[in-house]
Amino acid sequence: MMPRSTKRDQTIPLGIVGGGSVWETRFRAAISVLTRGKVTAVFSSLPCEARSIADETGAQVYFSLRRMLARSGVKALLVLESGWSREWAISLATSLQIPVLVSSPIDDDLPRVASALMNQEAEGAMVVPGTLLRATPAALRLRELVATKLGPILDLKVELPAGTMHDAQVISVIDWCRWLLGSSVSQIERLATASGPLLVMCCGRRLPTTTPVRTEICCHATSEQPVIVVRCQKGEAQLVGESKITWRTELESAEESLEADRPAEQVLLDLFLRRVVGGVVPVPSWADLHAACQLWHSAR
Repeated sequence: MMPRSTKRDQTIPLGIVGGGSVWETRFRAAISVLTRGKVTAVFSSLPCEARSIADETGAQVYFSLRRMLARSGVKALLVLESGWSREWAISLATSLQIPVLVSSPIDDDLPRVASALMNQEAEGAMVVPGTLLRATPAALRLRELVATKLGPILDLKVELPAGTMHDAQVISVIDWCRWLLGSSVSQIERLATASGPLLVMCCGRRLPTTTPVRTEICCHATSEQPVIVVRCQKGEAQLVGESKITWRTELESAEESLEADRPAEQVLLDLFLRRVVGGVVPVPSWADLHAACQLWHSAR
């Protein structure tokens, strides 16, 4: 007798709204190796973009978003760069109880969007923000090292490429720091230094003491990618970009390139689709992003 398939074994019909550079540079590759879901419907306000994505994924093009959500049978929605139709797509999908993954929530309109979607979230809607920084290979490896080799975090420093301390970038980093430390921020201030603005946060505590973990965010990096230095009880680590980490303790050290690991968007898509079928897995929330927005606003 063949084993019965369960809901979690089934391939989830996935709809896509929009496209843009986030499709070209990030989600195209993730969708091409997707196993839990299959793109079956595409809508974009740019018909040529919709046709292009549909041709690649074998999906059907819809020129009416309302028709796509009502008749295509999609059970989950991925919202890419979609301009004016982004919030409309989210609103329509949640009204039909269709879970939504918002690929690029970090933009200049984030405070207003996060506040609105946090309320929808509280009412039971599944609208997941695509906070990719949490899901990078280097970030996930760092959490593993903290748990197994490096010990509790004492302090950390995030160096952004020069001139990039704008709202979207900083909010994303604040959210990442809160996620990494698993604690709230007790104090935050923005300082003016000779080398540029410096954001200082105190989060949680340095176990086993009650001293807060000091976090610095600055724009001093000469690299084109963010550089993160984490000092822990038993050693330290440095992250460069999304897939490189160097770490050391008194007994061992390593420089790891994680290019072969799953990229952030693939990890996030997998978590989202597991959640769609009822899996109890942690996913980012709009409440998290709203808190990060509030912290950045209070420090400005």
